[in-house]
Amino acid sequence: MGPGETAQGVALAQTAREAGIECKFVITDIVSANWVVNKGFKQIVAIGSKPKRVTRYIDQGYNPEQIVKIIEIQKPNVLILCNSKAYSWGFIKRPPKPRPLIVSLDSNWLFGQYQDVKMPEWIDKFLVIFPEKIFRAGLKKYGGYYEIKEKYLRKIIPVGFIPSYKKVSPETKKKIRAKYSIRKDEKLVFAYMGTGITYRNTLLNKIFTALEILKNKGYKFKLIYTADRKINKPWAIFAKQFLSHPDNFSKVLGSSDLVISHQGLTTLFQAIRNRVPIISNIPPKGKYHSGKYHTSFYEIKTFEKLGLCRAVFRNLPYTYLMKEVKNLFDNKKIVNEMKENQEKIFKPGEKTALEKILNLQKEHEKT
Repeated sequence: MGPGETAQGVALAQTAREAGIECKFVITDIVSANWVVNKGFKQIVAIGSKPKRVTRYIDQGYNPEQIVKIIEIQKPNVLILCNSKAYSWGFIKRPPKPRPLIVSLDSNWLFGQYQDVKMPEWIDKFLVIFPEKIFRAGLKKYGGYYEIKEKYLRKIIPVGFIPSYKKVSPETKKKIRAKYSIRKDEKLVFAYMGTGITYRNTLLNKIFTALEILKNKGYKFKLIYTADRKINKPWAIFAKQFLSHPDNFSKVLGSSDLVISHQGLTTLFQAIRNRVPIISNIPPKGKYHSGKYHTSFYEIKTFEKLGLCRAVFRNLPYTYLMKEVKNLFDNKKIVNEMKENQEKIFKPGEKTALEKILNLQKEHEKT
């Protein structure tokens, strides 16, 4: 579990906890485990050692038998995989015994389409963590890019956004903007380049180059950004600490007038929840490992097609990003349309997912 998967798991577990259901975590990332503890979950097994070589898409280096035996000791009624690709990436290779109901939380359309992404038959249901309208829009038969076999389609249930996040209140927005001295005639831009394996180093310089040109042309804004280094500009505020305080991250993002991000869906979900225009910087078309498609390109393009964001190829010069930023600064009609699209499509998914899981559990216990 990385930061995105952890956020998904915690969001669903919080909803389950409110219903009186006990949740336990097995986490393969120490930073994520600490965050889960801070959310009040105490029954956690964190696995930080990597006994094998680490190659992200082939074998993460964890011992899958060790992980499944930890799960077997707990004897869960339901096993939830935060990303069904955990199987392909070497986290877990078989169902625990006795076999519980097994579901996954998935934020993409990658079901059985690539040599590198194997789908085990023992996952009972795939819960897609965005609304059905978005999922359908990504399917080839509805004008999208993905063609999923029927044997997987009948196991897929789109449930809504997980995490759905709390909408940042007007009062919080006022406090955030006052804290960072954002004047009434200034826009607040929030930039996030990812973290860990998702960090996009080249994006940082591109954002600063584009924004400095706009600043010199008279545009009024302040930038708050997270990155691995600080760039000294009077109009930019370095906020590295947000990486370890997700609540602060969410409050600033939700108080912004514009978000510039890598291709991460968790960041995109938060922008949609708060009706904040967002520019996602995506990789160009290319091969997704040994497969035909590049996941991030086609995922974000589906959201863009629905008017939920703008997409810029991150291998292109800064001028392309600058053009999109300028357009969102200048064109109120485009901004308002994106906000309306975001509001119309938003649907929280945690309660729906929990209801589906509990109904599936009842059916499973009958067999």
